[in-house]
Amino acid sequence: MEVRARSILNRSAIGDYCINPYIGCQHACVYCYADYYTKMRGYTGEWGSYLYAKVNAPELLLKEIRRKRKGVVYLSSLTDPYQPVEMKYRLTRRILEVLMGYGWPVIIQTKSSSIIRDMDIITNGNANVGF
Repeated sequence: MEVRARSILNRSAIGDYCINPYIGCQHACVYCYADYYTKMRGYTGEWGSYLYAKVNAPELLLKEIRRKRKGVVYLSSLTDPYQPVEMKYRLTRRILEVLMGYGWPVIIQTKSSSIIRDMDIITNGNANVGF
């Protein structure tokens, strides 16, 4: 499903900011704390069975980044930025293009090998990747 976010560049204890381009996670890790958090926010269904794409995330980031002090951005605290649908939506790639274009450092946490698609952006910017 598609949703429109009201904000995307949020303050965080991991890095200075956090961006979650998706709500939910199709990886469905049984140990993931995000399941609890999303249920507190009113999302129902078995963890891994729902995913919402924040389709306006890159455009929203472009507006918000101009008003914020530069800092480290964590991708992502409540979802994997490389969901299977990322190949369709390209939200994470477009977010990285904005962040790297402004010279912001990024920490990317993923379980997906789909990150390889974006190595051209990642290797030319200030990014750290964790699996």
